[in-house]
Formats: sequence, structure tokens, C-alpha cells
Amino acid sequence: MSTKQQIFFNKRTSLPDQIDQENKPSTNTDHILSDNFLKNCASESYFLQLKEQIFNQSLWDAKRFHVFNHEASTGKTRWTLAYIAELAMTTKARVLFVQKFAKELEDEIGALKKTVQEINRNSNKEISGYINSKMNKKDYKEVEKILKLPILVITHKMYQQICRGLHNNFIKDRDVLIIDEFPHLVERLSISFRDLGNIWANAHLFTDATEIENMTYDLKTFLQSFYDNQNYKTKIPLIRFDEDKYIDYQSLIKDCLQMAPSNPSLKASLESLLHILENGCMYYQSSFHTFNHDIEYKLLKNNIILDANAEFEKRYELSPLFHVVPQQKYYDYSNSTFYYFKENTSKTSLSKKKKFFQTVLNHLNLADDEKTLFVTDKERKGDYEFQIAGEFSDEPVKVNQHPKSDFVEVETYASVDYFGNLIGVNTYKDYQHAVILKTPYFDFPSYVLDYLFFRGEGIKSEETFSPSDFNDVRNAVVAGEIYQALKRVNRSNRLKSKFIVFMNNEDVLQMIVNQFPNIHLIRDEIQVQRENKKRTNTNKEKAKAILLQMKNENRTEVRKKEVREQLEISNAGNFKKIINELEKEGFFKEHNITCPDGQAIYFSDELLQQSS
Repeated sequence: MSTKQQIFFNKRTSLPDQIDQENKPSTNTDHILSDNFLKNCASESYFLQLKEQIFNQSLWDAKRFHVFNHEASTGKTRWTLAYIAELAMTTKARVLFVQKFAKELEDEIGALKKTVQEINRNSNKEISGYINSKMNKKDYKEVEKILKLPILVITHKMYQQICRGLHNNFIKDRDVLIIDEFPHLVERLSISFRDLGNIWANAHLFTDATEIENMTYDLKTFLQSFYDNQNYKTKIPLIRFDEDKYIDYQSLIKDCLQMAPSNPSLKASLESLLHILENGCMYYQSSFHTFNHDIEYKLLKNNIILDANAEFEKRYELSPLFHVVPQQKYYDYSNSTFYYFKENTSKTSLSKKKKFFQTVLNHLNLADDEKTLFVTDKERKGDYEFQIAGEFSDEPVKVNQHPKSDFVEVETYASVDYFGNLIGVNTYKDYQHAVILKTPYFDFPSYVLDYLFFRGEGIKSEETFSPSDFNDVRNAVVAGEIYQALKRVNRSNRLKSKFIVFMNNEDVLQMIVNQFPNIHLIRDEIQVQRENKKRTNTNKEKAKAILLQMKNENRTEVRKKEVREQLEISNAGNFKKIINELEKEGFFKEHNITCPDGQAIYFSDELLQQSS
């Protein structure tokens, strides 16, 4: 690609003020919150429908959430705080406000405390307080004092505890529930060969030891049948446990849990197994997976969610519990540009592109008078910070000079952060550009369980799915993560931004671009060298010899990492390919070796023999 085609980050250029001075707050709520509090927010006219839902009791809905998708960075949270402050001061309504995080990256006082301060700042009296997990465990008198206030502020994590049936005093006598950002309650529970082995190995701790051994043998055999079925390499089966024997297993597990085992790992395995037997599950890659069915959304008299992703968030569409109230876009992005580089940036692909980030830096040719946010995963954050430090520093950067793992700004020019750490964060509000270096895919069971949880129909026996059946849910989640990351920068939309995304997913691209009206889309390419190490049959034969030797030593299991180290293979992906070849050849079956997706390889069939 020629120099003319490179993306240059030029001098920062301000955009003109929004038409009709819409950035300036109206005076309707000036007696509640100051002009400074609402600085750079969209005008109040943009939020009138939200205001009406908060104040007009004839619109209150105790049966479902009303989801408002006001555009990210327009100030929907701040206006909402203004409204609930006014509601508390002018009526007897009591509010529970739920926000994503307890603290922000650079904010020492914490986001919870900051929210409460903003609500209380211009009030004649203290009307709001917050409770965090530490306070709830220790400061009982302080908690009781805060619960008497009209407005209580908590985190998503604390709300999830309420949805488990805990902390009912937090919602007692409250009328309005407002949740900032999508409230994800799906808790995944899994059972693997290793978990069943853990239960079997500790059966002697319980009175019904023989029954527990028989149960684990039966379930291990059942799990093995799915592992051996080639159809389930590409299909995802759903399983119900409706037979009488499984009902008996549930009673047995409950008896064991009542004995309160002191081993945390054993207790967790028993609880997960109980949920799987009661709720049903899916099979995927050597394990059974389900969701915690004891968690359900708690609603009050009026229930609101603030979520800029709601326009394309498929999980809302699956459940009648959510009603999306569509909002128009506020900003015009004709002065900014969206660059789409069609490049596979999945975790597996990036592991083969060791020079990917350096190639990106060379291609973008960063100017040192503009601030850019790079977004990747947590695993690569430190390495990318190290490379950026070398890009801007005149002094050589040594290996032991890696930046800290927390918030790092290199010479005020660039920062690196990761998915899962960005939604609702204002740390980068004055940055000009954003670069997405990783496609934020989660492991596949998370999408399936989300689909089943929000569908609300339970798990049906003998129902099967293909991965493509969940593409809509997956793409919406990925689009939401990327959109929220991009909107961390240029929050007031006064700069000419470049939003740069390295990804290979046209459906996700379209969802994201639709959130930036009139933005200029440019498709581009970048050549990144792949590093494919040649594998030889020698490594495969060595692996066979190592495994057989360990089996002859009467070992019952071995960590995969130990085998990989003996083979001197540093890349886990290359080792997995060798393991897959051994499985296809029938080596494991021939030698009675079990190699599920986990961290271990099992040699002994002791579990089967003890119960036969």
C-alpha cells in the first residue's frame, strides 16, 4: 500500500456546535443539577419520552422493562440522575438505580460515590446513598441509614444478588427501578469429566458413598456417549433428565449439600450438577452446560433500562420481559471516518500473527499530537502497551519496563484497554480516535445459554442446534462490545474522529456503521505475516510414546501442559492439533485414554471399574 493510502492522524480539528445549541442543557432541572453537571449533554428535548416514563405513573409497568436506546455519549445517564433527583424531591417515590461498575479506571473516589455526589450536589438535603459489597458485609448501621434514603445506588453485581433472592430489603418499599446498561444475569454452570471425577473421589466423605459412586459412574458413561458421538462435533444437543433415576440423583445431591462439604471445589461441582439435572443442559466439547435457573429478574412498579445497544440487541427480542422504546440518533458523523480492515482478529488467528500490532502501528503512522485508544483483549494489553512505549519513546524500552497492568497513558498520546472494561467508562472522553484490534468473541456456550435463558421456554429434550442458529445473538453481542468501545472517545462529537476496526464480519460491520449516521465508510486491507510452524509426524510419535510411558507408570491423569513441555511445543494451538490427530487415528480409544477439552488427559478407567 502506498504512503498516500496510509491513515494519518492529523491535527485535532473541532466541529461546529450542534444546531440550535442543542448541547446546552435546558433550565427545567437547573434547580436540581447545575449547568456544569449537564455540560456536553444532549438537550432535554431528546429525553422527554424517558422523562415521561419516569414521572407519569399512568405509564408505569410492573410486568416488563421499558428499554430506551438513546445514543451513547448523549448524557442519558446524567439526565436520568437529574430526573430521579427531581422525582424524589417532589414526590414520595423511592428509586433503585443500578450502574455497571463500582469504580472507574482513574477515579479514586469510585463511580458509586460519584453518582451519589452528583445526585445530592444541589439538593437541599441528602436524598441518595450507595451500598457496595464491602459495606453490606460490615457496616450494618450505615446500611440501615442508607436504606431509608429515597434513592439507593448499587452495581449490576449487587442487583444480580437481589435476583438470586438476596437483599430483599434493598427493594422493599421502592417504586422505580432504573438499570444503566444491559443487565446480564446468565450464570453458566458446567460439569466435565474432571468434575465428575472430583465428586467420585470424595464420595467417602458422605454417608451414601456407594450411591454417589454409582451416580458418577452413570453420568460419566452418559457424558462419554456424547463425547464419542461424531454428530455432536458440529451439532449442539439439548438434554433433559426426566427419568426417575435422575430425580433420585437430585435428592442424593441435595442430601450431600446439606452436609455442607468444606471442600469449595466439591461443593461447586455438586451445585452445578444439581442445576444440570434439574434444569437440563446442552452438550458442548466434552462437558454439560446449563444456566443458574434460580436467578430471575426482579421488577418494581416502574422498570427502565438505559441501553444504547438496544436497537440491535437480539436478546431483548427473545423475551416479552423487555419492551424497546426506539429513539432517534442525536449526532451527525459526516465529519468522521470509519475504516474497516477485513482481517481475521479472532483469538486463534491473532496467535499466528505475532507482528500484527507492529504492522498496524506502521500502517497507521500515528501523529504524536492526537490521542488514540487501542482496544484489544486483556491478555494482549500489556504487550501492546510495551510496543506503543517503544513507538513514542526516544530511549530504548527494556523488557522489564512493561507498563503497569492498570490504566496506562503513554506520553499522553495513546492508551490500550480491553473489552469487558469499557462500557460506561468516561476515561477516554477527550480522545480523538479509536482502533479495534480484536474481535470480542466469547466461547460458544455463552451465546447458546443466553439464547435459552432469554427465550424463556426452558431446555427441551432432543432439541439440536447448529452454530449458525445463534449467529444473530453472537453478532449482536459482538457489535455491542465494539460500538461501546468506539464511543468511549470523542464523547461530545466535536472532533474529526477516525474509527478503525480490524475484523472479518460483514454483519457486525453493518450493525455498527448504522449507529453512526452519515459517517464515511472506507474499506481497506493490511498485509500481516502469518507464522505457521510446520508440524511433523515426529512430534505426533513422540506424543504417543510420552503418553504410553505415563500410562505404564500407572498414572491416572496428566496435565496437558506437562506433555506439551516434554514435546517442547510452546504454542498451545499446535499442541491441540497433534491431540486432534491422535483422536482421529483412534489412538486414545485403542489405549483407553480420555482427552476432553479441559486441562488434563486421563489414563485410567478406574471410575468405570469401581462402579461396575
